[in-house]
Amino acid sequence: MNPFGIGTIFGDIKRKILMKNEDYENFAWLIMALDNYRTGKRVKDSILREKTRLVRSKFKIPSLNIIHDDIEAIKVVAEKREPRMKFYANLMITLQFLIKQGLAIFMLLAFITVITFKSFLTTQQMQWILYIIIFGAVVVVWLRWYIRDKIMSIYAKYQNEYRKNQLNIKDYIQEIIDVMREDIKKTGDKPKKYQMALYYKDYKNIKILKPPNWWRYYYASMIDTS
Repeated sequence: MNPFGIGTIFGDIKRKILMKNEDYENFAWLIMALDNYRTGKRVKDSILREKTRLVRSKFKIPSLNIIHDDIEAIKVVAEKREPRMKFYANLMITLQFLIKQGLAIFMLLAFITVITFKSFLTTQQMQWILYIIIFGAVVVVWLRWYIRDKIMSIYAKYQNEYRKNQLNIKDYIQEIIDVMREDIKKTGDKPKKYQMALYYKDYKNIKILKPPNWWRYYYASMIDTS
């Protein structure tokens, strides 16, 4: 397994507790990541390639190379029309990384404190850290909302220019969904354990659990095995 940071440790623990299949988690992650590209959102290319490699090592899905040009074309449209697009996209990725790693480190320190019954900080220091965490969380949540809204509005404005590329990515996602669905049917696992946040609902064999609302832009979804 390729480690993606300290959060991987907690991911493994959570997976064992909830009895989740790592292959299906990788499937769900890949589907969500590529669905994000259709809206203009991005993930780290290195992680996308690694997750694709993990899935392709066990399942027969097409190479990511067949939609590489489509992904790049969508990036170019937005960056060409809106020079600040690259800054917004990179900032979004950085914030997501900081949130995950920050939470993982905080949980690790809390866990060590509980099992050793020792606090490495004074009460006053812990109070200041708590204030900083709360303030930082508020700032990060607001920034994520602002950046997400900005990115999606830019892509919505110029979506006709990359309509064909978007549909090619959709077809690739559909193939992944179908492969995941067939394997879940074979193993008898519960699809609800692998819920996904999708911005589009035009896929086959996907069940919508919750529609978007004022706070959540995406459809809470899962694989439909019926």
